[in-house]
Amino acid sequence: MANEFKHKAAGATLTQGEWEATDGTGHTFDSQATGDIAYASSASVMSRLGIGTTHAVLTVVGGVPAWDLTPVLTTVDATTDFTIGDTVITDGVITDSTGIALAGEVTVTGHVLPNADDTYDLGSASAAWQDLFLEGDITMTDAGKIATSAGALTLEPTTDVLVANGTGLVVGHTSQETISIGDGATDLIPEVQVLGTGQVDAAMLLAAFSTTATAAGAPLLAFAKGGNGTIGSHTVVTDGEELGNVIWYGDDGTDLEAVAALIQAEVDGTPGTGDMPGRLIFATTADGAETATERMRIDSAGLTKVTGDFEVTGSTIYDSSPSDETVSGLIAKFTAGEDLVRGEVVFFKASDSKLWKAVATATGTMPVVAMAAEDISADAEGKFLLQGFCTDNGSFPAYTVGGKIYAPEAETSGENVPEQAAPDSDGDQIQVLGWAVTANTLAFFPSNDVIEHA
Repeated sequence: MANEFKHKAAGATLTQGEWEATDGTGHTFDSQATGDIAYASSASVMSRLGIGTTHAVLTVVGGVPAWDLTPVLTTVDATTDFTIGDTVITDGVITDSTGIALAGEVTVTGHVLPNADDTYDLGSASAAWQDLFLEGDITMTDAGKIATSAGALTLEPTTDVLVANGTGLVVGHTSQETISIGDGATDLIPEVQVLGTGQVDAAMLLAAFSTTATAAGAPLLAFAKGGNGTIGSHTVVTDGEELGNVIWYGDDGTDLEAVAALIQAEVDGTPGTGDMPGRLIFATTADGAETATERMRIDSAGLTKVTGDFEVTGSTIYDSSPSDETVSGLIAKFTAGEDLVRGEVVFFKASDSKLWKAVATATGTMPVVAMAAEDISADAEGKFLLQGFCTDNGSFPAYTVGGKIYAPEAETSGENVPEQAAPDSDGDQIQVLGWAVTANTLAFFPSNDVIEHA
């Protein structure tokens, strides 16, 4: 297609009037169209550039004008403003009174910063981002929240969710509550708190749904105490060291530091690798106080010690067939006057307040008041059975089941254990002590009646 000028009407020469005509009556492009552009394609030739497509930008390619849908802007004077519709570009800043829309992917090689601190949002309630992919930290410079307008907020990390030391996790409220360490005075702010106004929003649940019937399928609430000041490092704890507490507090009208009751676990003995003796202490707070007093403890040997009155509204059931070298019944602690073994019967000597072996042939060593419940050294405190049952396959002879037992006239195999033959010599003291449940188990319920044989 030829782009040179041509006469509107054929003629030999272009007159002055034809040249100056602007109404299209003088000269035209060959095959011109609305929007075409005329330009000098050489020093002596005029050419036509056809109208570009929608949104095309006029650029220069090879020294002549050309249309481009994807122009490259390389260098612009920083003092120059560009205005496209309502969009203004000034010194690297793009502004638009109606907002700016970017279609497709936008790649940023530097920081994306607002031009004013704590002023603008990323997205809105009606124009939300779908997914946010980050590699690194999210830091809030002020208090804030992560919320959903619909549905649950689910965390799906590939490793642990960590809460920094010194900060807390509060469920149900906007701040933490303060309690005491258990002494009613020293402040303690627990880092994990569930706060509510009723049972429905102040409850915690540990539930396991498993077909495994062992501990592996059951819930676990664990307390652990290490003797090292560095997390993850191990140093043995010591005898008497507290391992954990469960404490109940009540609001006294001033704060939440007053203790009503507690259960405390402690080391009860010398621990070592694979060896951790323990005791449990149960304490309640008396009227007029705000700290708890020990009421009962269970030690590492299984001994239960109750401080204060012990009221039973039901039955006290003793094991009538305890295992070998054990007792079941009413126990008291006394000091032994001489070496004793389990099963030996004793009397109380008023002159030294100790328990000594009782012999039916001597009135000064009667009556029988107790039976040694364990082996006890002379002048040592030990446990004595006042009433109950005792089994000892080593100390006891083979008793006749159902037969009565009496205070002994003499030791059997060097041990002062009950006999089934009643004392029969003049001056002997006859006291029924109970009966034989099995050949090696005795029911020890000594009679208060002592009869002298004559």
